[in-house]
Amino acid sequence: MLADERWTFVAFALSFAVIAQFWVGHHRLFEHLRDYSNAILWTNFVWLASIVFIPFTTQLLGELSSDTRGGNSLYIGVLIVASACLAVIQWLTVRHPDLQRSDVRGQLDVRGGLVALGLLLLAFLLHLVAPSVGMFWLLLLFLAGPVARLMGVRKLPRDRDIIERPS
Repeated sequence: MLADERWTFVAFALSFAVIAQFWVGHHRLFEHLRDYSNAILWTNFVWLASIVFIPFTTQLLGELSSDTRGGNSLYIGVLIVASACLAVIQWLTVRHPDLQRSDVRGQLDVRGGLVALGLLLLAFLLHLVAPSVGMFWLLLLFLAGPVARLMGVRKLPRDRDIIERPS
């Protein structure tokens, strides 16, 4: 059975990796907040729904072997929704600095989230134009860090990176 279903296991391992990356991004965003708004709460619910939907679209990819364009489009579309939700939450926190922790207030930048969203949208469009490349268009996401650095987006320190020095 393991040999027959190996590609299903590979697909779900990939799905897990994608979900883990979204979760890390979500955590890094929320660790800089001290409060939230109703808009952030409901956008976060949509984000969570898109994350829950990723394994379904992963399974659908395996079942739609004859219609990879539709399955790939749906999979990338779900990633776009998840990424867009994180970008909206970033935008809401930048727009309302009182939601940010005092040590990072005014330093949060929505451009980082927009880079990832833009690359996913580009991957989706390229997939529609050249579907034979398949899911390899998602490799564009490896450009997110370099593009963000080119745009001057600074990474904020994570809590675990801050070392308290005795006074």
